[in-house]
Amino acid sequence: MGGNGKNVIIIGGKNGAGKTSLLEAIRLCLYGSQGVNKRQGREYRAFLQSRVNRRALRSSAYAKAYVELQFVYEGGNKPLDFLIRRTWSAESSEDTLHIELDGKELNLVEVDYWPEFLKLLIPPGVAQFFIFDGEKIQEIATEEESNQTIVDGIKSLLGLDTFEHLQADLDHYARQKLRAEAAQASQADYKKADAELESARQSLRLCENDLADVEAEMRDFEDQKAQLEKRIARDFGMKFQDRPQLVKERTSVEEQLRAVNDRFEALCGKLLPFAVIADLGRELEQALELERKTINWLAAKEATYPQAEKLAELLFGPDSAQPSPELTSEQKTFLKARLLTLWESLFIPPPAGILNRLTHELPSSTESAIRQVLHESRGPVALELRDLLDRRERLADRLRKLELELNRIPVSDDGKDVFRELSNVNQTLGKLKERRSDLDEKCERYRNEIKDSQRRLAQVEELLSVAEVAEKQLDLCRRIKNVLREYLERATRTRVATLQKNVEAMLQELVRKEDLVARLAIDPKDFAVTLFDRHGDRLKKADLSAGEKEIYAICLLWGLAKTSGRELPVIIDTPLSRLDSDHRRAIVQKYFPDAGHQVIILSTDTEMDKQYYELLGASIEKAYLLNYDSGPGQTRIVSGYFWGTAKHEHVSQ
Repeated sequence: MGGNGKNVIIIGGKNGAGKTSLLEAIRLCLYGSQGVNKRQGREYRAFLQSRVNRRALRSSAYAKAYVELQFVYEGGNKPLDFLIRRTWSAESSEDTLHIELDGKELNLVEVDYWPEFLKLLIPPGVAQFFIFDGEKIQEIATEEESNQTIVDGIKSLLGLDTFEHLQADLDHYARQKLRAEAAQASQADYKKADAELESARQSLRLCENDLADVEAEMRDFEDQKAQLEKRIARDFGMKFQDRPQLVKERTSVEEQLRAVNDRFEALCGKLLPFAVIADLGRELEQALELERKTINWLAAKEATYPQAEKLAELLFGPDSAQPSPELTSEQKTFLKARLLTLWESLFIPPPAGILNRLTHELPSSTESAIRQVLHESRGPVALELRDLLDRRERLADRLRKLELELNRIPVSDDGKDVFRELSNVNQTLGKLKERRSDLDEKCERYRNEIKDSQRRLAQVEELLSVAEVAEKQLDLCRRIKNVLREYLERATRTRVATLQKNVEAMLQELVRKEDLVARLAIDPKDFAVTLFDRHGDRLKKADLSAGEKEIYAICLLWGLAKTSGRELPVIIDTPLSRLDSDHRRAIVQKYFPDAGHQVIILSTDTEMDKQYYELLGASIEKAYLLNYDSGPGQTRIVSGYFWGTAKHEHVSQ
């Protein structure tokens, strides 16, 4: 803008010249599919393809199109020059976004986050109050109630979507993580783990006491054993001390000898006869082998003999071709027999050693079993029999020696009593040793239980610590939600009061004395709008005229834009089409100049005619005309309005 107090750019054009396309292009450039209310996918792809220049499509099926928007953002310490370009082609299923800042590609955020960056820079919920058309005005004007527009507007102004997402995230965090952590352990779990640890310690103490008693008792019996052994050595000599060991060894040798005899008898009852007649067994195996060869040869001969018979029949049969002179029957019989003999010698010659007749003709399974028995009788069984005989001889010799040694040791009644007492002591010591081993294992088990209980107790303590932190975080989440709720309530009341003030201010500027609406009130709880006449009586929106409803809608949009606190250009498409002359004059004189720091009006010649153009003239910085030429199908952009246009022009096809 020129900085001369003129803040309006007016773009004129008749229906179909492209005014709405300009508004659509701005929304598309900024927000993509969301800006034009198209779902991602097939719907948005069809929309993009329909927005490629038809003449370019005729020349190339891969024609590309783009929209570009350049603006200066003054929200920081210094103005920032942004360039936004959105490109697509006739064959593409999605668009490509490009952003430049001060002439260079944007590097403040990654490319994947450029769309979100644009939404933060110019929120779409807020932009709808600055960029709208007559349809938006008509939509608000024809609503039975204005609550939904107010609700959507307040949500956009306060960023309620962000707060709702934050509350949902807090709920999810509290429900999925914190509550699970808080429930992982309790004081009851700690008491249980501590009781298990104390029980294991008490059991270990009792077990160690029992072990100490057993070891003391063992020492007493060890002393008794030593005294008895000394007595035996003194009264009966050292040989008496060897007697128990000799008796034990004799018992062991007797058991081994019985086992050897049992195995020897078993072998003798099964395979020994075959081992005795080993030579006859070998002859039987050879005979069985020759019979198997003969059987296999006869089977092969029988399988191929029909083929030889068929060949002989073809050569010498009644249906065969007869030589000249013709063969006699004797000659044919001779030649046929000769052919069969040659066939056998060539294709199935008899193996060496073939038998003239079969003696046994055993099944193959029976033959295999006989071969196995004969093989075992000559090999492993013979070796095992020799080993058993050697072992039996050694064991019998040792048994005789043990008997001699035991017979040389005289045993008196006193000696028997001493040995009996020593035997009892040894038995008792053996039982005590077993008891000590059991107690050692038991103590080790209790020590392991103590370690496990200590680990569980440490885990419970750690979980309790986590649970305590989780409980604190849960409480913090609840307090944060309460603060958010309180903040939203206060911010909503403040914004609603500001919105009401701003709407009323514009309403006072635009309404005529004879209009019904004088003021309004907005409930901060449910955003219900109440209209009042000049006498303070409530009005129903249905009682308003069409023009009054549109004035109310424009005031509401202006109030929402004003309440947002953002300095964005206001772009309005066909705003006066449904208003009478008085309301148009009010809009032109009092709304357009104050609608924003930069106002772009898209209008037809019947809306902003020469009279209204002159009324707005003091605020008009520039004027353009969209001039559609139906011949070549082009829209020409020229400086000036419907009258007094300049020669400078730009062609849009």
